[in-house]
Amino acid sequence: MTDAADRLVRDAYRWILGRAPDADGWAHYRDLIRSGALDAAGLRALLLASPEFGRSDGGRVLTALETLLFEPPPSVEVDVAPAILAALVDRVRRQWTRLGETEPHWSVLTDDAYRQANLDAAALERFHDTGERDAALISTFETRTGRAVGRGLCVELGCGTGRVTGRLAARFDRVIALDVSPGNLELCRRSLAAAGIDNVEPRLLSSMDQLGDLPRHDLFFSTMVLQHNPPPVQAAMLRAILPWSRAALFQTPASLPGYGYSAADHLASAEGDMDMHCLPRPVVLAEIAKAGLTPRDVCPDHFTGVPGSFTYFATRG
Repeated sequence: MTDAADRLVRDAYRWILGRAPDADGWAHYRDLIRSGALDAAGLRALLLASPEFGRSDGGRVLTALETLLFEPPPSVEVDVAPAILAALVDRVRRQWTRLGETEPHWSVLTDDAYRQANLDAAALERFHDTGERDAALISTFETRTGRAVGRGLCVELGCGTGRVTGRLAARFDRVIALDVSPGNLELCRRSLAAAGIDNVEPRLLSSMDQLGDLPRHDLFFSTMVLQHNPPPVQAAMLRAILPWSRAALFQTPASLPGYGYSAADHLASAEGDMDMHCLPRPVVLAEIAKAGLTPRDVCPDHFTGVPGSFTYFATRG
């Protein structure tokens, strides 16, 4: 028969170390709890400080979170001259044009199952099914904050092959779907047409000036897109889009392990398959405020696979 001390030790081991307690550990901690020498908080602290937990996934996550909190911010260049900004935008466009022609689905979700050589009908269906989870963030943040988003026009930045776009189309009267990759945008058009969705306007984003011509919209939406643009480009995009947004729900990393950014160094480096970038949280919050929006929630997310990425929800008024 188990008592409260037995259950406490068993549950603490299971939730913190991910296993059942060994016989010696069980008896040791159980007896300390029964004697009053140890309580639940003390047991939790001991297990969290154990070398075993430090080697676990949970321990690595906590270490990364502690680093985010206590280490000084990285050096990230955000403000650059217009000519430098144009060169950065051209680099992004070249990169994503190549990806759209060679590995369009993998470029959206970097899982080998979605590489062209492996992509069968079942994998393609799974790929598109993942879009519902991203689109469902709208309702989640509305419920969490008590702030409803209008359902008229949504602007999606980085629609890719349409993984989330169709889900947004079901939630809004109209969607403007923007992407810099002609290949990805064509696949988005085909996907929408095959599903009989006719309230989406796919637009090729060939110039940053186009962002300033957007109509006023009920929601600006973007996940796993800003992070592939250098910090100056991310900031310029937010600066152009947010003034026209009644609400915004978007994601970008604030930090990545070892990340720092210099535009000159970036432009001098070889172009890789896919770049990952950050935009410091204070910069994002400042752009939200300059656009006249109020942050309602800022939530850590899973989109980069490591701590440091955040999803922002802001509304006007």
